[in-house]
Amino acid sequence: MHTTRLFAALAVSSLIVGCSTGSSTQNIDDTQGTKPTSASAAWEKAQSESPCKDVDARSCYFQGMKLEASAKPKQAIRYFKASCEREVASACYDLAVLYENGESVAKDEAKAKELYEQACQSQDPDAMACNNLAVMYQQGRAVEVDQDKAAELYRRACELGSMLGCRNLARRYLEGEGVEKSPARAAALLEKACQLGHPEACPQLTYLFAHDCVEGGECGAEILEPARSAQKLREMCEATKQPQACLGYGFMLEAGLDGEESDPAKAALQYDQACKAGVSTGCNYMANLYRRGDGVERDVERAVQLYDKACTEGFMLSCHTLGVMHLRGRSLPPDPKRGYEYIRKACEGGRSPSCTALEFQCFAGSQEACP
Repeated sequence: MHTTRLFAALAVSSLIVGCSTGSSTQNIDDTQGTKPTSASAAWEKAQSESPCKDVDARSCYFQGMKLEASAKPKQAIRYFKASCEREVASACYDLAVLYENGESVAKDEAKAKELYEQACQSQDPDAMACNNLAVMYQQGRAVEVDQDKAAELYRRACELGSMLGCRNLARRYLEGEGVEKSPARAAALLEKACQLGHPEACPQLTYLFAHDCVEGGECGAEILEPARSAQKLREMCEATKQPQACLGYGFMLEAGLDGEESDPAKAALQYDQACKAGVSTGCNYMANLYRRGDGVERDVERAVQLYDKACTEGFMLSCHTLGVMHLRGRSLPPDPKRGYEYIRKACEGGRSPSCTALEFQCFAGSQEACP
C-alpha cells in the first residue's frame, strides 16, 4: 500500500519536527490568521470553499500535511485539493494515494491514476507519483497493462530521485520486462537506490555480486531472494575477502538470514572490512552499530566519523542521518545549522525525501532549513 508523502518522505526525519521554532507552535488550523470568536456563516462558507484563498500554493499544501499529521485527514484533503488545483505536484500525489487506498475518500483507482499522471507530468514533477503510476501500468490497474510504459515511468522516477523507482527499474532489467535484460544495468540502479537509502537495495546489490551477475551472468529477479545468496556470500567473503561479498555477508549476519540467530558482532567485522576497502555502504552500516551500541561498544563519536566518511563518499542516507543527529541534540550537542547543512547535502545529492524535509521544516518556522 502506498503512503502519503508525510509518512513516506518524512519517515526518517519526523524526529526533527520538534526542533522547529516560531510558527511551528501555532494552531495548525489558523491558516488565515485568527478566527473571529463569533464567526459569521459567510466566513465559514468562504473557508470551506477556498481554504487557501490568501495563501501561496506551497504553504497551502504544507498546511494540509500538518492537518494530516494531526489526524485530521478530511480537513487535510481540502488543502491538498486546493494546492493540487494550483499545480503543486506533491499535493496531487498525496490526493492520489488517498484515492488509491480509499482512505478518507471513496476508493477510486481511475481518479488516482489521473492525479498521479498530473503530478508526474507537472513542471515540477513528483518522483513518487511517477513510481506509483508505473506500478499501475505494470499491474494493469485502471489502465491496460503496459510494461514498456511502466519501465519508462520507473526510469523517470529514478532520475527524479525516487529510490523506490530506481529499485523497481532494476528489477525490470533483471526480468527483461519493458527493457532489454541487463544485470549490469540492474546493479548500477540498485547501487543508486542503496545510496539514496532504500533498505532492500543494499543487500540485493550484493546478491548480484554473489552470483556473478554484474559480469554478464544469466541472472533473473529470483536472485534477489536472500536464501539463494547467503551461502555464496559467506564462501566468497571467506575465500576472497571481496568487499561487496563481505558486506552482503554482514547483512545476512545482522538480519539473521544465514540460518543462524542475528549476530551484529560478527556483522560488524564484515562491515568494517568493507568500509576499509572503500565501500561507503559498509561505513554507514558500521556507523549504525556504533550509534546503537549493537554488537560493539556504543561510540557516538566513532559513528559520526563513519557517517561523515560515507556521506563524503556519496552515501546520501548517511548525510541525512547525520543531519537528524545534529538536530535532535540527543547523541550530539544540538546544532541546527550544521544539521540542516547535512540534510541539504543529501537533498543536493538527489535524495528527494531530504528535500521535502527541508521545505517542510522551513515552512514550520526553522529558518536554517530555508534556502
